[in-house]
Amino acid sequence: MKLVRTITTLTLLAGITNANAQEFGVELNGGLQGMQHSPKNASNKLQPGGGIGLNYTFHFGKRWGLFTGITAGSYLSKSTLNNGTVLTSNEVDEEGSAFEYRIKANNYEEKQSFLAAGIPIMAQYHTTGKTQWYLNAGTKILFPFNGKTKGSADQLALTGYYPDFNVEFTDLPQHGFGTINNWKNDAKLDLKPTATISAATGVSFMLSETMRLYTGVYFDYGVNDMRKNKDEGASLVTYSSTGVEKAEVKGMLPASSNAHLLAYGVQVRLGFTKKKAAQPVYVDVPVAIIETPKPKDTVVATAPPPPPPAPVVEEKPAPAPAPKPTITATEEEVVKQPVTFYTLGKTSVPEGMKSHLDSVANILQQYPDLKVSIVGHTCDIGSEKENEKIGTQRALAVAEYLKSKGVAADRIETSTVGEAQPIVPNDSKRHRGENRRVTITVQ
Repeated sequence: MKLVRTITTLTLLAGITNANAQEFGVELNGGLQGMQHSPKNASNKLQPGGGIGLNYTFHFGKRWGLFTGITAGSYLSKSTLNNGTVLTSNEVDEEGSAFEYRIKANNYEEKQSFLAAGIPIMAQYHTTGKTQWYLNAGTKILFPFNGKTKGSADQLALTGYYPDFNVEFTDLPQHGFGTINNWKNDAKLDLKPTATISAATGVSFMLSETMRLYTGVYFDYGVNDMRKNKDEGASLVTYSSTGVEKAEVKGMLPASSNAHLLAYGVQVRLGFTKKKAAQPVYVDVPVAIIETPKPKDTVVATAPPPPPPAPVVEEKPAPAPAPKPTITATEEEVVKQPVTFYTLGKTSVPEGMKSHLDSVANILQQYPDLKVSIVGHTCDIGSEKENEKIGTQRALAVAEYLKSKGVAADRIETSTVGEAQPIVPNDSKRHRGENRRVTITVQ
């Protein structure tokens, strides 16, 4: 248990320091879930069950992660006794006489049910892309509670054989021997916690940038015997010396072989992640540097005689420099109008946008102190790496066009954000065309 707490605490602390690596999820599952054991002269089958969970995944990279959380599930198994079977146990009556307690049941069925809370600790591997295959493998620590054994029979015959007298009592209901019709009874079932070997696999689908749907199958097998009470000689029902109607179910589980948890079925999980911040990619524009040659040293033969002192003239303050022109709001709006690349993958300046860029160049030439930031954008078609490359090429194409119209290179800064900043949703051909653009901002 210390190991479980330590791993869970470290995982949560790591997630807090790296929010983009977190994924929180809600899970539902259902299938056959119960205890697998081999009762004497009977068969045992798993019954339908299900569960719910809140989980957390810390991703170590693009493909690996640690999966944990909390779960709750219901488990049920049913045992059916073979008709005609006589079960015996050694008992002592109220007078201290030993006898053989014989039980013969007709259509006897028994259900063992319990709830369990659990902590999964599993490694997760998944492929990349919008649709991914995933595999979780590891263990779960399950803590059972609210366990019950429910027994029923069409007819239950309880008799006592006394070997010292070689006599069998079959019809003394006041002393616990007799026949009961349509018998039903239930009792508490005590179980131990169990660790499982667990795995889950399936396919996940990206619903949005922050939401992913997981669908698949799961398998859990308990590695230890869950029974607290083990007694190979235990009777199916208890003996009551005060009346046959007071017989209570004891169940087939104490006398069975090892009882292990077994569960398998289908599961659905909805995962939520934090939206990643867009990371602009900046591209340096080369600037030519021209070195000015240093003047050669000169040799002065003799110093000329000092000139006569100049007459004292009262200095007048220099006139204030003329204010620099400021770009108007109308001109700035013209500059800000996006340069749209409607054609998918196109990186050269569209013919229809050149007249607009001519107007931008004329405005910038009127204000030589202004600098501009040129940012390339794309739609969501293609990978992030491809879109960053296309966005960079578009920004550079617009910058080169402005330079060809007389705008100095040192006044221009280019970058790209790829597909990260659409102005309209990428849900139609027209909207994607509007998102393929270059924006110019006055700095």
